Amino acid sequence: MLKRFAFSLIFSVFLLGVSQAQLLQPAKLTVETPTKPVAVGDEIELVFKATIDKDWYLYSVGFDEDCGPIPMSVTLEKHPSFSLVGGLRGVGDHTKHDKQFDCDVKIFEGTGEFRQKIKVLSANLKISASYEGQSCSTAEGKCVPIMGDLQVGPVKVTGEKKKLR
Repeated sequence: MLKRFAFSLIFSVFLLGVSQAQLLQPAKLTVETPTKPVAVGDEIELVFKATIDKDWYLYSVGFDEDCGPIPMSVTLEKHPSFSLVGGLRGVGDHTKHDKQFDCDVKIFEGTGEFRQKIKVLSANLKISASYEGQSCSTAEGKCVPIMGDLQVGPVKVTGEKKKLR
């Protein structure tokens, strides 16, 4: 009986910790795709918009990864219907000296925007994406990892790009 009680107590504490960790997502990303049809051969820009809770900030990209904080990353699952053009970039982020890590980083507060260009290689465009990063509280000083899957598309592809004469 005592073993069963101890097991139940430990299991309950574990579940509480897991559920709280899953609930704490102070920043979330969504993705916007072109609303107009595109042609095979076109380069398009995927726009990832971050919504960041009050009193929290989100690390951007473009700073020394060895500094300590986890910069934002968006992973596009490889597919023959597109290729990456360049890397992920933050739009409108600002530089801040991070006291916890003692280095200069780029962050967003409130909202943020990341952009990734891709080249459309097929009319059957299929994009699956996920993100990982880190968000920190300005009030409590604690940092948490953030992650999630993104619903991308659909993007209407009309076929081959018209050639100029």
